[in-house]
Amino acid sequence: EADIARNEEVFKGLRELKKNKDGLNQAKDQLANLANYYGQTVKQNYERLKSEVERMMTQAMQKAGATRGPKPNVEQTQEFQENWRQISARLDGEYGKALAQLKQQISAMD
Repeated sequence: EADIARNEEVFKGLRELKKNKDGLNQAKDQLANLANYYGQTVKQNYERLKSEVERMMTQAMQKAGATRGPKPNVEQTQEFQENWRQISARLDGEYGKALAQLKQQISAMD
């Protein structure tokens, strides 16, 4: 929410500097859509990875003969952490590229 408020202030300032108000409104909408998409994608990937690692850990425990016991905290495992860092870096890179393109588009406006 802090980012949304900050973006609103940025676009308010840009409206004072740029003549292409329609283009700015479109860029603002694109940014909102991009942020929403990024948030959903991060959440989906996180949950997918969590489920996958949990499934693998459960299978490993069953093979070892451990049918009972506390459910492991998947998010604290090294495997989960390493995979999440890789996924997160990839998503951040994709988001960063899209943001850079949007910034370039705004800079080119009258």
